[in-house]
Amino acid sequence: MRHLIPVLLLATACAPSLQYRQDAAVAYGFSAPCGQGPFTLSLRLKGARWGEKLAIGGFAPHAVVGRYTIKLDGKRVSEGQFATEHIVQNGTYASLQGDQKPDNQRCVERPAAVALEPVAPPPSLPVEPPPPWQPPPLAWQAPPPPYAVPVPAAPVPPPLPDPPKAVVAAQLVALNPGESVADGSRNFRVASFTWPSVDLIGTPQIAPDAVLEITLWSEEPNDWDGATLQWVHEVAEPTVPEAEYIAYLHKERREAEADAKRRQEEANREYQERQAEANRKNAARQKRCDEHHDDEDCWGKGGYDAYVASWNAPRPQPKPVVPVVVAAPVVTAPQPRPPEGPPPVAQTEMPPPQPSLHAEWVAGYWQWTGFAWFWLGGWWRVPQQDLVAQATMVAPAPPPLVQVEVAPPPPLPDAVWLAGAWYWDGRIWLWHSGQWTLPPRPGLLWHAPTWVIDGRGVRLVPGVWGEVVRLR
Repeated sequence: MRHLIPVLLLATACAPSLQYRQDAAVAYGFSAPCGQGPFTLSLRLKGARWGEKLAIGGFAPHAVVGRYTIKLDGKRVSEGQFATEHIVQNGTYASLQGDQKPDNQRCVERPAAVALEPVAPPPSLPVEPPPPWQPPPLAWQAPPPPYAVPVPAAPVPPPLPDPPKAVVAAQLVALNPGESVADGSRNFRVASFTWPSVDLIGTPQIAPDAVLEITLWSEEPNDWDGATLQWVHEVAEPTVPEAEYIAYLHKERREAEADAKRRQEEANREYQERQAEANRKNAARQKRCDEHHDDEDCWGKGGYDAYVASWNAPRPQPKPVVPVVVAAPVVTAPQPRPPEGPPPVAQTEMPPPQPSLHAEWVAGYWQWTGFAWFWLGGWWRVPQQDLVAQATMVAPAPPPLVQVEVAPPPPLPDAVWLAGAWYWDGRIWLWHSGQWTLPPRPGLLWHAPTWVIDGRGVRLVPGVWGEVVRLR
């Protein structure tokens, strides 16, 4: 008996089976550090005879949270959520469990609310334009010969700054094969699918050239800086020739059917034996009760006579039905609900010129309000060091008159209108149109950007959210 177990294990290990071979693996990076999608991937399946697999996941150095939707030939087949499972910080492995929040402060942090002191407005005096350029005086030189006429060199103007460029939303960018994510480094999984064969002769479950579409999105922008997304497609193949594998499957099916038939017959025999025993016990009890009318175990308290009397006693009459007046339904205000699908495609933005030396542009994104998607336009994040050092934009002269704008109806009750403003791009004045937005928190007021006169010219004071009115 001791020598039988290794033989059985060896026979099991050598049995024909299916193995999955990697057919393709593609990795993607992100064109911008912040984005909420929708990011869409399309894969044309093989319709492999014995089945195929697909796994979608990736690596993110920050905590990311999002949702996905899977469609097969345009029909939704799956949807769900994904999140970072673990991260490594300073060489330490940290597991992320529970209700995760994305680590996306750099992508959603709005201009901070500050308490502003009232400041008296400075005198609005015109700024004298700088004097026209004059060539420096030339030192005396010997008179040139008649045939040589010296011409002073023309001044070289300083280079002009590049004009503002449109900011396009983050997109997926295919990486080179060498930049793919190793299996051991993935720290978030989106979804995985397996489509096995539907019968013993290898009929595929998926039609050849079926298109699988994966859409990833999130309610807030994720920080995708340094992140990679990857899908891996595998195809099933028998470990032996297909004819041998099909014969093996049919043999396994016959053995399984014979074993199931044997077990069913044993179960039927056991059931019949138990049923016969139960019938014998019921017949013996019925005989005993018929012969002993005073047996309260058979007839209850008082024996057979009390049992018969209880059946002949009058039955209570049913109570009359009282009509129920149904009150009119109460109409309640609609309640916020989670989003039912991804946000629209991110809008292409034309940011105004950079307002300060170290300002950082934060791209706009869609925010779910509980009822609809609302577009929050991008903004310049001006660091405190630039405000303290007054290292903001300087123009040679005051801006033109403010343009008159007609604000469209507010999309939400809490929306705040940010009026348009003039910005100096180093050569001309550019008007940046107004837009609706949401304050960082309820009750804050928007103090629009202004231009003030100081010793260097006309300096920009960036707009901020505050609680008092700024007098400048």
